[in-house]
Amino acid sequence: MVMLFYKYGVGVYNFNGKNYSVQPTSNPNIGVIFEHAFFDGDYTPVSNSSYGKIDLLGVGLGVGGVLKKGYKYQFRYISLARLPVGQLVVPASSLFFYTRLNEHSTQVTTGDGGLASVSLSVNNTSCTLSAPSEVSLKKTNLSLLSLVGDTTGRVNFPLGVTCAASYAPYKILYSLEDVNAPGNTTSNLTLNAAVNSASGVSLQVLDGETPVVFGSQTSASTLKGELGAMGVQGGTISKPFGVHYIRTGKMTPGTVNAGVSVTLSYE
Repeated sequence: MVMLFYKYGVGVYNFNGKNYSVQPTSNPNIGVIFEHAFFDGDYTPVSNSSYGKIDLLGVGLGVGGVLKKGYKYQFRYISLARLPVGQLVVPASSLFFYTRLNEHSTQVTTGDGGLASVSLSVNNTSCTLSAPSEVSLKKTNLSLLSLVGDTTGRVNFPLGVTCAASYAPYKILYSLEDVNAPGNTTSNLTLNAAVNSASGVSLQVLDGETPVVFGSQTSASTLKGELGAMGVQGGTISKPFGVHYIRTGKMTPGTVNAGVSVTLSYE
């Protein structure tokens, strides 16, 4: 007795250290992998690439034998490409596999099997941002900023994310937007407007030693930095950043306050 899958495999998928033949569905971005077993045995993968043939008796197609055990199988849907967020419906397949029962070389009976329609819910990658609500810089002397472009007073702070497990590894990107001037696409922040605000000085946020260029997440020209790479198991990533004063022109003493909003994206 032999079970044959109705469609050719479209590739091989490794799951939990085992190789499976990937069978297509009516959705080109979703495939199916199968395992099979006798009732008193352990599941083993369907790994044949051509019609997923399973010899239930171990004696080959067209050769007699006696099936004395119950048989079972299970399957999983897998994504073959990045799926859009929302509900996806995979229509039923009426002839997904079939069985052939032969007595010696004579076919005695056949049976067809299919997959029922299924609705899949695709969620966004779930990550939680960890960032300080405020970073305090120490007072500095104007003499330390003798020329335009001079910097001083660096203070470090972390940006972190904690992410749930996912179906594929991905990169986590960030962008920073100037709270006081959302259209700002320089690396110098706009200070809060206040009567006691300093002039001729600004703040820069540093990714390592490189000043971050600000911009809206929706702008195609915004330079997105990489926070890190996340594996399918999920976890926590933390990356150190810095902020310092920078001279931008003729200076007058006063307070220096500015702010950024952080937006994460994934690819």
